[in-house]
Amino acid sequence: MPLKIGTIMLYVSDVARSKEFYTRVLNAKVLPDFASEGFALLQLPDSPPLALFAVSGGLPPGVSATPGGFELDLEVEDLEATYKDWEEKKVELITEIFGQGGVRLFYGKDPDGHLLAVYHQDRA
Repeated sequence: MPLKIGTIMLYVSDVARSKEFYTRVLNAKVLPDFASEGFALLQLPDSPPLALFAVSGGLPPGVSATPGGFELDLEVEDLEATYKDWEEKKVELITEIFGQGGVRLFYGKDPDGHLLAVYHQDRA
């Protein structure tokens, strides 16, 4: 049976803070039917939903999670404009734009320290 990614889950320390970040920086839309103090479901165009789950909300027995232990890769059409926009929005940028193996990219972080790789693939 074929499988596909249905939702990307990020474990965060503060759902409200992360929700504000992703709606402000990525223009994600909150799906209000799936929102609570400890959980938010966000939607980006043409992407699986991004779920924010409070680490303090309780994980299954024997499971642990640390905020910031995840990388989210975001493909954009205009890398320079996105970099400038993120600078203006005071996103923590940890690199300048650089080239690597057919892509140009930069790295930033969300409020919990999740790594955000923003890239544009050079298509010949």
